[in-house]
Amino acid sequence: MIPGIEGTALASLLNAAKPSFLWDATKAGSALGTGIAGEGNMLVTITNEDTQTITGWSHNIWDPSINQIRTISLDTEAEKIFGPCGEFTDGLLTNSMGSVLATSKHGFAVVTPTVSGALIAHATNYPDILYNGSTWHCKVTQLDTSLDVVNAVVIEKSQSRSSTLIRCFQLLVRHDDAATSPEGNIELGWNTAAGTRTTTTPVFRKLPTSPIDRGWFSATIVVPFNAVTAGYISVKAAANTGLWHIAYPQWYSKAATMERVTRLAGPINSTDARGQWQVHTTNAELRLGSAGWLAASFVLPDPSVSNGHVDYTDTGNYKFLGMLNLDCGLYRMRLSMSDTYDHPVVSLGTTAGVNFAYLDFPADWEPFHAFGMVCMWEISGGSLYAILYVNGVKVDSAVDPLDWFPATLAPGTLYVGTSGAAGTSAEAWISRVAYGRNRIGRTQARTLSRHLQKLARGTGIEV
Repeated sequence: MIPGIEGTALASLLNAAKPSFLWDATKAGSALGTGIAGEGNMLVTITNEDTQTITGWSHNIWDPSINQIRTISLDTEAEKIFGPCGEFTDGLLTNSMGSVLATSKHGFAVVTPTVSGALIAHATNYPDILYNGSTWHCKVTQLDTSLDVVNAVVIEKSQSRSSTLIRCFQLLVRHDDAATSPEGNIELGWNTAAGTRTTTTPVFRKLPTSPIDRGWFSATIVVPFNAVTAGYISVKAAANTGLWHIAYPQWYSKAATMERVTRLAGPINSTDARGQWQVHTTNAELRLGSAGWLAASFVLPDPSVSNGHVDYTDTGNYKFLGMLNLDCGLYRMRLSMSDTYDHPVVSLGTTAGVNFAYLDFPADWEPFHAFGMVCMWEISGGSLYAILYVNGVKVDSAVDPLDWFPATLAPGTLYVGTSGAAGTSAEAWISRVAYGRNRIGRTQARTLSRHLQKLARGTGIEV
């Protein structure tokens, strides 16, 4: 253990590296820091901003400490919108099935020859993926495949598709025995005619399993646009495979540029967008310097392309997403997902997009993988160095680039969860961010990155 990395959560970061800025998602309205050039207040005011969410409604956040969804009132609890994990979205997804969640059996009906009794709704049985289920409109719905050992259970409901935009249908599913996977047993479909039993294999994402494996998966299919818009969505459970639970059926219906949806349930209401959430320092009060470091804890709910990620076109590809941005005059520091290389990167360079250091993360990770990263830059022995450590390992570096951050720059506004003002938001969970203008040792940076992985939340190793 490196001396100074002691204590828990925020205290450990303060003790270890003496940051100029330190933000935690559970206290999203403010950050600890020393302001401009190491002077100023110890409390930095943060603006918690959204572009699409309407007050008076409720929103869901994922609490990784218990692996459940919590419902937050935007009127009285807007400061909690990020929750423990700091959830961000691309701001383009609207679900159109909120009203169905309050309907018996989610509005689904059986398709012949499915036995009618195979579709079961419970008046008081809420999905255990939800924290404090009595506040939620949705009751769990069950598919009992034991009533007919020959025919698969198929249910459907009316759902129009777009004539111009790709849609996405997602629901959460688990077996009565949490150890049984829905893969090979559950399929989803969209058909133009009622009573059609044609379905396809969805993309499955196993929801986090620590500290409790609740056995829930998200299942997703993409529905292409067509001039024929009327139709039906359906769910099929293979014959004689036991009892299946489904919850939170969502029809994401606004944009054609989303990734596969694994953000769990959307807002309660039927017309509310998930929102483009981000936080930023209220004033220009942080500046880049010729030496410094950036640290962050974040979780990517989607797997890497090498582990099966596909976008809305069913292509192994990630779009660009911004996680953090600080512009100071003509210079920039950014943490983002590269849409060229399909993995996270830290870029140090200019606002014109010319990078003197472009540092790559590993390109292979599993769903809900936690990252702890430290990027440090320094002048040592007459040479310039930028080094990236991820989860305790040095993964990339740049030596003596042609350009560098000047010693004196105008202060800028730090954005967390986006690529800048009105920029592209992160489809990631960012739980903690720290930034400093002081130098830290390379061994300290390596150890701190591993410690930040433990602080990422959602991994079962929170300290």
